[in-house]
Amino acid sequence: MSIPQFLPHFVGHYWDGADWNYLPMTHREVERAVLTNIRVMDTFRHPTRSGVLVIACFDDWALTIPLEEAVIRSKNIVYNADDSPFEANRIEAFLRRFNPPMVFGVSEGVLQGLQTMGHSAAELFAGRTVWCRDPAAYRQLAGVPEIRLRRWQQIGPAAAMECVAGGGLHVDAEEWLLEEDNGEILVTNRLGRFPEITRVTTGLKGSIDTRCCPCGISNPKVVLAD
Repeated sequence: MSIPQFLPHFVGHYWDGADWNYLPMTHREVERAVLTNIRVMDTFRHPTRSGVLVIACFDDWALTIPLEEAVIRSKNIVYNADDSPFEANRIEAFLRRFNPPMVFGVSEGVLQGLQTMGHSAAELFAGRTVWCRDPAAYRQLAGVPEIRLRRWQQIGPAAAMECVAGGGLHVDAEEWLLEEDNGEILVTNRLGRFPEITRVTTGLKGSIDTRCCPCGISNPKVVLAD
C-alpha cells in the first residue's frame, strides 16, 4: 500500500518571530533532512562509533528526529538529555562516562544548570565540537579556545547547522528558499509541502551567504546578527 504524499510522519513546530506554528513532516521531508544533516556532520570527520549527545526539548522533533537518524546512519551512538537546567548532573555524567566528541543543543539554561551544580562548562566541553541552540550560550562559550563552537537551530521552519568551517548555518537549498527583508530572514518551501510555507517570518536578523563554503557544501549559509 502506498503512503499518501502529504501524510505526516510527525508534527513538529517552528517560531515565526511572533508565535509558534505547527510543522508537519512527511517521510520524504524527514529523509531529505537526514541527508542534509549527514552532509554537514561529515565535514567534521569525527570517527565512527563515537557518541553524540543531543540536548533538546521533548517536542523538538523537527530538529532531533532527522539529526538522530543521521547520527545512527553515520554509525555513531546517540545519547539524549533534556534542554533543562535540572538535567545538569545527567549531562555531566554523559560527558564524563561516555566522552562524546559531539554535543548538540547546548542552551543558556543548560549552562546555568551546570554552573549551579558546580560543574565547569569550559572543562566539560573542552576538546569537543559543541553546537549551541541560542546566542546567549554561544556568547558564554565563545571565549573558550578548547571548544570547537558551532550553532544548531531552526531558521523558522528550516533546520540549520554550522559546518566545520563555521561562519554561518547551512540550510538545504533544495528544500528552502531564503530571502532577506529589512534584515530579517524569510523562508519559503521549494518542494511540495502541506501546508505551503511562503515567505514566513523568522524573527531572526542576519544575512544570507550564497558563496560555496570552504567545507565544499554549496548550500547557502545564514549569518545571524546577534
